[in-house]
Amino acid sequence: MKPIYLTLIFIISLNSLILGQENIVSEPAIEKIQQFSFEDEDISIFSGAFDSDNDTGVRELADYSDYDITYYRLDLRVDEVNEIIYGAVGIQGKSLVSSLNEINLDFSLNMIIDSIYFESGDLSFDYDLGQLVVTLERDYNIDEEFYFTIVYHGTPLQHESNGFIFSERNGSPLIMTNSKADYAREWWPCKDIPSDKADSVDIIVTVDTSLVVSSNGLQEADIDNGDGSHTVFWKERYPIATYLVNIAAHPYTVWYDEYNYGDGQTLTLQYFVFPDQYEISQEYYGQIPELLDFLSNYFGEYPFINEKYGCTQVILNESVECQTNVFACIDEDSYADTSLIHELAHQWWGNMVSCDNWRHAWLSEGFATYCELLLIEHKYGYSRSQAVLLSWDWSVNGTGKIYTAARGPAIFKIEIYQKAAWVFRMLHHLFDDETFFEALSNYREQYQYKSATTQDFQEIFETTSNQELDFFFSRYIYTEGQPLYYTSYMFEEGVKNTYNIYYNIWQNMHRWVFPYYLYSMFLDLHIVYESGLRDTVTVFNDRMDQNYIIKVKEPVQLVIFDPDNFVYKFGQPPPSYGVKILTEALPVGFIGESYTFKILAKSQNGSYRMEIIDGTLPAGLTFDGSTGYITGTPVQSGDFELIVLAEDIQQIMYNDFENFTLTIIDPNPYSPGDANNDESVNIGDAVFLINIVFKGGPAPQIPNAADANADCSVNVGDAVYIVNHVFRDGPGPQPGCVE
Repeated sequence: MKPIYLTLIFIISLNSLILGQENIVSEPAIEKIQQFSFEDEDISIFSGAFDSDNDTGVRELADYSDYDITYYRLDLRVDEVNEIIYGAVGIQGKSLVSSLNEINLDFSLNMIIDSIYFESGDLSFDYDLGQLVVTLERDYNIDEEFYFTIVYHGTPLQHESNGFIFSERNGSPLIMTNSKADYAREWWPCKDIPSDKADSVDIIVTVDTSLVVSSNGLQEADIDNGDGSHTVFWKERYPIATYLVNIAAHPYTVWYDEYNYGDGQTLTLQYFVFPDQYEISQEYYGQIPELLDFLSNYFGEYPFINEKYGCTQVILNESVECQTNVFACIDEDSYADTSLIHELAHQWWGNMVSCDNWRHAWLSEGFATYCELLLIEHKYGYSRSQAVLLSWDWSVNGTGKIYTAARGPAIFKIEIYQKAAWVFRMLHHLFDDETFFEALSNYREQYQYKSATTQDFQEIFETTSNQELDFFFSRYIYTEGQPLYYTSYMFEEGVKNTYNIYYNIWQNMHRWVFPYYLYSMFLDLHIVYESGLRDTVTVFNDRMDQNYIIKVKEPVQLVIFDPDNFVYKFGQPPPSYGVKILTEALPVGFIGESYTFKILAKSQNGSYRMEIIDGTLPAGLTFDGSTGYITGTPVQSGDFELIVLAEDIQQIMYNDFENFTLTIIDPNPYSPGDANNDESVNIGDAVFLINIVFKGGPAPQIPNAADANADCSVNVGDAVYIVNHVFRDGPGPQPGCVE
């Protein structure tokens, strides 16, 4: 669980007051004052904006939406001497459309297809650019099932750490696969996208009898063929993505352990280790039961409880989270509990719930990396996890988008690991433990053994917490860069034994990123009092330049910004507080009514002056720069734009400016020329004026409305002016000027 700090935070709303601890604060503690903003695009456009149904994010070119794979049968004979595989892959699926007559599959051009057949004969096919198009023997309607087998052979393209790899260790063959992200197609034909999980897979491997074979799920049989080879049958009966199917063969030493859930359920633990690593592997893998207990307490029961959890040693550039059979790339110098927890966490997040396509890989890799931090904190304390977090130096690299458009191995960049882990940490901190883990439970319940998108994940958290989270996901997931915060503060004695902390946050963006984006986030301020008491309050920052007034009851010694580094950011030393204008808006005034308002500012030196450097006040109002007061009686209505500068008297380098709009309303508005006040200008107004002048008719209710020619008097000239306007297209009536 998260560490508990000496905080009591009540966040009423994003723009409301924030209260501090009751024993310190007896009234609303923070009044958020200044809100200077710049034009910012609608953040909602980012959420799911890149999630096209037909965009799987890697190398897929074909349309896979017309059928669903339900079962694969991989039957492989491996010639490790000549580095050739001979395969027969059975594929079962069902149609999702009417009249399905061909199937698009992914398969490497380096392999040779010998035949494709179904129960009653051969099928025709087209094979080009890594796309295999199989023509079915007839049209299939919705929910009808098909089954055919592809026979092939060849030497898979040899990559350093991907695909089907022929290698050796200590003079013995080492066969291994790594299909992440889109390398399953390199060694077997399949629908190679993570969103279409086969309900089950059979994996049948024939190799030399000297080699021990490991794979997914449970081993069903091991048959000696009497010719120096044996055939090992593995079966996976949980839904599985193609990239999680794996095979390894080597003269492994195999040993077992078990994990007891305490309710009568026992999970088999199976380890395929290099013979010279047997002793150290027992100590290393002996941690697995403890780690299973740790993760099960957080995320629920191990998701493949009816099969196994296995680890197989290989030589790759990375460990791989293959379902129920992790490939562990370790040697005696690289055993680490963080590697164990990372791959084990993937069994929940990545294998049970897979990313819908590779743009969402952060949901898997970021979560597994966050589990590393949880384990470090659990085993070694909070300070150690903090040290690891802060060791991730992203001053130049690692600030790219988490939501990736990269392809192939380029998907797996630092952002979807470390930056994404920090994002999960922030998300955890936004909520209490109960809400955070309830959301994960709901996420599991809805998407277990399926795939999910970033938008799916966001919606689960929004529904669980009843909070809108576009402000969070739009920036930290869908854009690159990181916020750059400059903070400063001053405090002074208030009234009635209170003290005021004047706190300013100036938000810029990481210097390597353009364009700049404004971030919105809850930020912790840790207050240290002279008495030794401490408190933490949380403010919501969503402006470039934002001021807060925090009211407390004790003298303040220190205020620490984001003390636990929960927020992913680029840090800077705090500048001097200098001068800050705290007023964020001017109240509305009315023509003919007295107006008095003080623009509030604070200076750490205690003295400042203000002036209007652009724009003008409405007639009748004046501004006193020494006091900040706007006073007088306005005689003009409208919206008046002003820029006010505050400048420290002792050091003019300390200054601040603010844009204001002063709105003055006329409480008795009128339409020029509407002499009879019937809300229209017509011949009736001319008749009304003639009655006034020649027949002593009633005076106009609004004299300035009757003064149509603006000569400052109401007379027959106004009637003539209106007649010319109505009948001869003369100029429109003018605002009057009758005193």
